[in-house]
Amino acid sequence: MKKISIILSVMLMPFYLVAQDIEEQELDFLNLLEEVTEIATKTKLNVDFVPGVVSVIKGSELQNLGITNLSNYNLNMVSNIDNIEDIRGIGGNYGFGKIKLLINSKTISTSLTGLGGLPAIPTAIIDRVEIIRGAGSAIYGENAYSGVVNIITKKEANNIFGDYTYFSSENSAQGAGVNAFIEDSDLKINLNLYRQSSDGIDTTITKDASFYLTGEEISKKFEKNSANSFVNMELNYKDFIFALNYMVVKNGEQEGKTGILPPNDGHLNYDEETVNIELKKKFDIAEIEFIPKIGYFSFNQDNDDMHLYPNGFIDNEQQEYPQGWTVTPIFKEEKYYAGFDSFYEWQNHKFLLGTEFFYTKMSEVMYKSNIDPLTNEDYHKTISFTGEKNILKDNISRESKAIYVQDEWSITEPLTITMGIRYDNYNDVGNSINPRIAGVYRVNDKNILKMQYAKAFRPPTFFQMYLQNNPVYKTSDDMKPEDIDTYELSYIYNSYLDIFRTTLFNSKLENLIAYDPVTTLTDNINKIETRGIEIEYIKHYKDFLKLNTNISFVDTKDKATNNELVGVADILGNLMLTFNLSSNPSFDKTLTLWYQYIGKKPRSENDIRDDMKAQHLINATLSFNNLTDNLSVKFGIRDILDEGLFYPSNAFTLHNDLPYENRSAWASLNYKF
Repeated sequence: MKKISIILSVMLMPFYLVAQDIEEQELDFLNLLEEVTEIATKTKLNVDFVPGVVSVIKGSELQNLGITNLSNYNLNMVSNIDNIEDIRGIGGNYGFGKIKLLINSKTISTSLTGLGGLPAIPTAIIDRVEIIRGAGSAIYGENAYSGVVNIITKKEANNIFGDYTYFSSENSAQGAGVNAFIEDSDLKINLNLYRQSSDGIDTTITKDASFYLTGEEISKKFEKNSANSFVNMELNYKDFIFALNYMVVKNGEQEGKTGILPPNDGHLNYDEETVNIELKKKFDIAEIEFIPKIGYFSFNQDNDDMHLYPNGFIDNEQQEYPQGWTVTPIFKEEKYYAGFDSFYEWQNHKFLLGTEFFYTKMSEVMYKSNIDPLTNEDYHKTISFTGEKNILKDNISRESKAIYVQDEWSITEPLTITMGIRYDNYNDVGNSINPRIAGVYRVNDKNILKMQYAKAFRPPTFFQMYLQNNPVYKTSDDMKPEDIDTYELSYIYNSYLDIFRTTLFNSKLENLIAYDPVTTLTDNINKIETRGIEIEYIKHYKDFLKLNTNISFVDTKDKATNNELVGVADILGNLMLTFNLSSNPSFDKTLTLWYQYIGKKPRSENDIRDDMKAQHLINATLSFNNLTDNLSVKFGIRDILDEGLFYPSNAFTLHNDLPYENRSAWASLNYKF
């Protein structure tokens, strides 16, 4: 209790500060009031009036926090988000693939793994990020399980930009890109381009998985080298919208597949390519707005020469691997889809009716290795395996169709009830029905009460259903979707001086896919419950300080073990202060300080290590937003204390855990033309 009291005192200290004059903050507050989002209902609503819990973060806010590139681990300034695989405590061994990830409202989540590769999208390209914390399947269907994240790129912008990060004398990262807008009569073209390469942080590992076999320490670099490309184009002609998104993510092996560090050769082993093409058109039929769409999505993954064991390795069964054990799995997933949304207003009702149709197939699956996957015979060279020796079964495909309906009913001026339901049908895993009912009651112009019940689902991935030749992981022939029921109660206070939000939530997860040591099958065998509270506070102090702080507490329970979830922090907190250094209230010159707290994370019962201790991170950013009429410059230091930021590794793999951040310095330039 003493620790919690200290954290609360730090995070919520602004409640005790003296209020400032209202008139000097009115403009900033009115801008907040106008902040709208479509992510919760697909209709434009004020962010505080939407059903459920939604956060909107502007790209400029991300930049002021020192985030030059958005990746899996840096949405954690949002309340109760540890990383893209851990929202509201639904993380650790159960977090992967439970987020619906969108770029400009088009999914990049895959059927192969449930979650596609998120490249280092530069924040200079991002207009805003909209986030649902909680179930979203009533609108978005599969994988909108514990949340939905929609990254929206900039439009009608013309600028070039670049960023550079210094990790050490040997390690750095650099990137450059452009936003361009062309308009000619009825034609509008928006283009976002970026290219980035990085040596990654400079970190030395002393204990990897081999430590558990030999007891000997090592001294080897943890390579987080990467190269990323991002291309986004949107062409608007009259009522037609054509969109193209192309992303390439290349990474080094980092900790390796078994926790034994691979050679420090700088090789980019992981190569992922994502393509999404979509065409849609807006029609007005009588009083109905009708928006049909067709699209194509592909996800290519080529994992080149990944090291399972190093040269000369001897496993615990005394088998020697003179040339080590390397594998090269290659996958290509293709998806064809179509659907429509239609909107109709009648009296106090706003109706939404939509459908979606998907056909997904694995058009390429290949497995290369120097070791036979069935007999463990060493061929002393790399060969290709197909059929029963392939990593996945043959002829994998999935068909699905869905229909959803929603009614936003303004019963009275202050009270709105949102009711919706979605039905999804799969040819391989059956059906899923996901309802939502929510109420928003505006008590007066400052106080809002919200309640919501929502159900969501996640179908088994192709990996979970069709993986073969794995001595531990044996799949069940009767898998069904994972389910979650979430209940929320929220209170919002929004005045000229303060914005305060708090939410109580409870989620019950059923049919979770997990490994059963009794049957040696991976099947729907587990249940989990998470509950907690989220507190957020935003305040503007005259024209010299903007404050944004949040803290969340979560209690998790794995029903199979009656223990809290492995790898999930019990407390997450952020304190963000932006000081105005200019002589006017425009905040052209600012200093932003960001303190992040990540609570302790428990280990699994068979892990001999102590639980992960709480972690602290402090970043500082100095911004000159209008150094000249067209030029903006930012400088910053991440992890000022140089304590490092780590995410938990699995038991008996990387003993030192997974390093993500250590002290680094960075700079960025943005020039408008």
